Amino acid sequence: MKKLDLYYIDLKYIRDLSNADDNVMSISPQRGKQSRPFVGVVVLMNNRKYCIPFTSPKDKFKNKKSQVDFIKVFDEERRDENGQFKLIGILNINNMVPIEARYIKSRSGD
Repeated sequence: MKKLDLYYIDLKYIRDLSNADDNVMSISPQRGKQSRPFVGVVVLMNNRKYCIPFTSPKDKFKNKKSQVDFIKVFDEERRDENGQFKLIGILNINNMVPIEARYIKSRSGD
């Protein structure tokens, strides 16, 4: 079983990125997204850190298979109504953002 460490990303940093790039998930109060945390998996590529945002599962993802740029995340301790592992989120690698350590917080607040 693989485990993922999820991290919170500084919302001001994400807001600034979103203002510069439409592909960054919005946390704009105008869109009703101000209370949504920006949570993701931090990866290291070519000596640079990136955050792959974690998004909630939606019906449109139900029959889509994981691919190189799209990874379904399951809770292997819970099952859905069909007896399958419960889908708890999606990692969309196309939406990853560059990140520096000063903008990263662990779930425990470290």
